[in-house]
Amino acid sequence: MIMKKILAMMMLAAVTCVNAQQQHEGKNVLFGIGEPLVLTGITADKSSASFSATEYILDAMNFGAIRAWMHQTEILRSPSEANSDKVRQYTDALNMYAGLGMEITGLSHRWFIVGKDGKLLQSDGRMYRRDTTEGSLYIKSLQAIEEGWRTMVALFPQVVQWEVGNEWNTSDFLNVYPEDDTPLTDEERMEIATDMMYYAYRGIKSGNPKASVVSFSPAIAMSSFAGKDGHERMVPFTNAGYGIALALSRVYANIASGQYPAGLAPDKDPDHYFDMVAWHPYLLTGMNPMIISETYPAQGRFFREEHVDALWQNFNDMAYNVMVMNGDADKKVLLTEMGFNDWHNIDKEQAHLAEYERLFAMVSETMPYVKTVHLFRLLTAPAEYQFGLFWHGMKEYNDWLTKSNFKDIVAPYTEVYPDFSPREKAYTIQKITGGNKPLELPNEIRSRIH
Repeated sequence: MIMKKILAMMMLAAVTCVNAQQQHEGKNVLFGIGEPLVLTGITADKSSASFSATEYILDAMNFGAIRAWMHQTEILRSPSEANSDKVRQYTDALNMYAGLGMEITGLSHRWFIVGKDGKLLQSDGRMYRRDTTEGSLYIKSLQAIEEGWRTMVALFPQVVQWEVGNEWNTSDFLNVYPEDDTPLTDEERMEIATDMMYYAYRGIKSGNPKASVVSFSPAIAMSSFAGKDGHERMVPFTNAGYGIALALSRVYANIASGQYPAGLAPDKDPDHYFDMVAWHPYLLTGMNPMIISETYPAQGRFFREEHVDALWQNFNDMAYNVMVMNGDADKKVLLTEMGFNDWHNIDKEQAHLAEYERLFAMVSETMPYVKTVHLFRLLTAPAEYQFGLFWHGMKEYNDWLTKSNFKDIVAPYTEVYPDFSPREKAYTIQKITGGNKPLELPNEIRSRIH
C-alpha cells in the first residue's frame, strides 16, 4: 500500500505531461469506437455485405480499439452453457476486429439471476436488494453472475479486457428485482455494483487469467438534481459530470469498509475488484434536446451548449483523483462512451467537428491516465441519438421519429443516404486517427448493400 501511495503522488504530479500513446498491433489504442455490431445483426453473418462494409470502414477509420457489446444472456443459454450459434457469430466478428489490429474490450450489462423458484432468469439490469444472508437469492444470483462470466470469457480469447457493467449509477441500467419493489437508492446501487464487480472479477480471471477486468462505467449524473427516489444526489448547482467521481467514491468507500463482497471473506483490496476503471463523460446538453426546450434554465440546466473545455477536463480529473486518493493512480482509464449528438442538425454537426479535435488533443496532451476514448457510435441507428459517424437506417429513423416525443423538436431527414455512407464527422475523426483509405465503400461492396 505504501508503494501504491508513492505511485499515486508521482502520477498526480504527471497530470500535465503528454499522454504516452500506446500501440496495439501498430495502431494507437487512444482512438477507439463502440458499436453493438453483432447484437444489431450487422456483423452476425460473415458472408453478408454489411459484415464486409463494417470491416472496410473500421479499417479506413484506423481505430486502434473497439468496445463490443457481448451480453451473457445473448451468448449463453445459462451461466454454464453457451449458445453455439451466437458463439460462432461473435467469434467471426472478434476475429475480424483482431485481424484489423484493434484491441477489443468486451461489455456485458445483462446477466442471469436466480428466481424464487430456483430457476434462472434473464436480467436486463435488474438485481435483488443486497442481502448478505447465506443462501439468499442475492448471493445465489451473484454466484450465477460469476459463473456466467467464467463461461463466456473462456470462449473468446480475442478479448483482452472485459467491462463488467454499464452506467450502474443510473436506474436505467441497474434497478431492483422484482420490478414492483421500491426502486433502489443511489447508495443501494453502488452497494450492489461493488459486489457484482467482485464476483465478475473472479469469473473473468478464472475464464482467462490473462484478461484485464474493467470496472462498470459510471455515467454523468443526469438525474442528479432531483432523484426519482427522493434522494438528493449532489448539490443542485453542481455540474452533472461530477456524478462520475461521486459514484466512484462510493465504490471505493464500500471496498474500504471491510463489508464486501457479500457471501465471501471481506476483501479491501481494489485490485480484486477491477484492473482498470471506465466512465462515460458525456456533455449533458448534447444528450437530449428536451433538456433545453423544456427545462432551461430550470432544474439546474444552466448550459445551452457545453464544450470540451476546462470544466470537462476537471470533472474527468476529479474522477481520476478519486482513484489517486484510493491508491489506484497506476490504473488506466477507458472512456468507454464519449461523443456528440447532433440530432442531424447541420450547424450542430459542424460545431462538433472542432469539439472532436479538442477532445483528442486534450486527452493526449493533459490526461495521461486515459488509455482509450471509445467514440459512441460507429453508425446512426433508429430510435437512437444521432452520434454515429456513418449513416445507417435513415428511413427507419424517420418512421420512428414521427411517433416519438421529439417529433415537434427534431425534423425528419429530407435526404436519405445509403447505409454506411460517411458523415462529415467521419472525415474529421479519420484525420485525427491518421487513416488514409477512402471512406466511401468500394463498388464491389456498395453494390451488395440494399
